[in-house]
Amino acid sequence: MKKVVVGLSGGVDSAVAAYLLKESGYEVTGVHLNLVGNTEGDAAKAVAEHLGIGYKELDFREDFQKSVKEYFVTEYLAGRTPNPCCRCNRIIKFEKLLEWAQKNEIEYLATGHYAKIIESPMEEGRFTVRLADCISKDQTYVLYALSQEQISRIVMPLGSYSKEEVRKIAEEVKIPVAAKKDSQDVCFIPDGDYVKYIREYINEYNPSAKDVIPGPGNFLNTEGKIIGKHKGYINYTIGQRRGLEIAAGHRIFVKSIDPVKNEVVIADEDVFGTELTACDMNWLAVGQNSFDKDTRLFAKIRYAHKGEWCRIECMEVENQATCSSENSQTLKYKVCFENPVRAITPGQPIVFYNSDAADKYIVAGGTID
Repeated sequence: MKKVVVGLSGGVDSAVAAYLLKESGYEVTGVHLNLVGNTEGDAAKAVAEHLGIGYKELDFREDFQKSVKEYFVTEYLAGRTPNPCCRCNRIIKFEKLLEWAQKNEIEYLATGHYAKIIESPMEEGRFTVRLADCISKDQTYVLYALSQEQISRIVMPLGSYSKEEVRKIAEEVKIPVAAKKDSQDVCFIPDGDYVKYIREYINEYNPSAKDVIPGPGNFLNTEGKIIGKHKGYINYTIGQRRGLEIAAGHRIFVKSIDPVKNEVVIADEDVFGTELTACDMNWLAVGQNSFDKDTRLFAKIRYAHKGEWCRIECMEVENQATCSSENSQTLKYKVCFENPVRAITPGQPIVFYNSDAADKYIVAGGTID
C-alpha cells in the first residue's frame, strides 16, 4: 500500500483530498502545520479523526517566521510587493513537509490545491503543473517554484474537481468542515492591514530597526514635481488608484516607488508596459539550457491576471541586488509582451505557460524585477 502524507489545513479542500486518497487505497497520514499559532489545529484534528486516518501536528512557526514573514517584511521595505503564499508553498508546505515524510518513510505528499501534476510534454523525464479542470479555482500560479524532486513526489487529487463537487463530497461523508468558508487573506495578516503588521513585526523581532519603517514622503508627478505628501511608500503598490488622497480632479495611478528616497510617482494615465525583467527563474516543463528563446509563451504577472503572450530571453549574470532581496547573483530574463500589460509590479511572480488553452501547463516561473 502506498503511503501519503496530506497537509491538513483545517479547510474543506485538504479534507476532501485526504478522503479521496484513502478511498483510492492509500495509507493516509494527515499532518497539520502550526505556522501562526495553531488557529486551525483543532479543525484539522477533527477531520483526521472523522476520516479514521493518522494525525500529526508539526510546529513550523520558527521556520515560517524566518522564511516567510521576514521575507514579506523585507520585500515591502525594499519597495516591492511580494507573494508570501508562493514562498510558503515552496519552502514550508512542500520542502519541510517532504523532508518530514522522507524521515518517516512516506513516499508521497498530497495537498488540496486545484491543479494537476503531469509528465512534461516538452522534455522527457521532467514534470510540470497543469491547470485544474475547474479553471475558476485553478491554483497553478502559486505552484511555479516547485523543484523537480518535489513535484515528482506530489499528488493533487482535486485537479479534476470543481469547488461545488468538493463541497458535495464533504457533505455526503459528513466531514466536519464541509461548510467552512474559504480563507481569502494572507494567513498571518487576517485583517489585511499589512502596514500595521510590518510595524508590529519589527517591534517584535527587530526593535532596534524601527527607523527603517518609512514615514511620510513626497508624491511626484511623472515630471518630477512634488504634488503632495504620502504616508510612507509601503502603503502603496504599482497601479493603485484608490486611497491616494490627492485632489487631482481625475483618476490617477501609482507608477513607481523609490524606497531609497521614499518617493511615490503618480501618473495621470493607467500604467501599462510591454517589457520587464525577471529573475529567480524556476524551470519546470523544460530545462533552462533546453529552452528555445524563440518559443512563444503565455504569461501571468499576478494571480488574477488573464495572461498575455510574450517571449523571453536570458540576459547576463548580474552581480548586484536583484528582485529577490536575499540573492546577490542571479540570471535575469528579458520578457517582451505582444500587447501591453497593466501594473507590472516588482516582487510579484511571473508564471509562463505553454499556451492560453484550458489545458495549459507551466513552463517556468520567476520574480518580476
